[in-house]
Amino acid sequence: MLQNDSLYKRSDTKRLVEFTKLSHDSFKSFMEFDHQVLSEGHLSKKFKEVISIAVAHTTGCAHCIDHHVKQFKKLGGTKEEMAESIMVATALKAGSAMAHSVNALNAYDEIEDDELYKASYFNRLKELGQLDGERFKAFINFDQQAMKAGLLTV
Repeated sequence: MLQNDSLYKRSDTKRLVEFTKLSHDSFKSFMEFDHQVLSEGHLSKKFKEVISIAVAHTTGCAHCIDHHVKQFKKLGGTKEEMAESIMVATALKAGSAMAHSVNALNAYDEIEDDELYKASYFNRLKELGQLDGERFKAFINFDQQAMKAGLLTV
């Protein structure tokens, strides 16, 4: 049983500076890279932050979510734009799981092809729809809704 309900604390990020001592050159290079990537370029800082929010949700980084949402809000990002980016990330993560389901079908059917991922395997997605039709339809509906233009363009 957990003594403490806390899994992540904002204060934990203060320990990042320890990497300047433990792996100075690599950490310094990472920080320079991070700064360059999130700086204004062909994409605006705001757009980069909304991408960061979506990616942080797919990687499950609580610290990244906290940091990038705050940065996004400072740049004028709205709660609605943030929510839409999270739905897009969720759709892509769910879509990835759905795409890889063909590997599960192949494994279950003991298909011993050395190729684990081929374009032709996607034809088996129809089979998944036949095995669990209502949930498959719900996934397709969600995916289509999440990927429609809204505050963020397609």
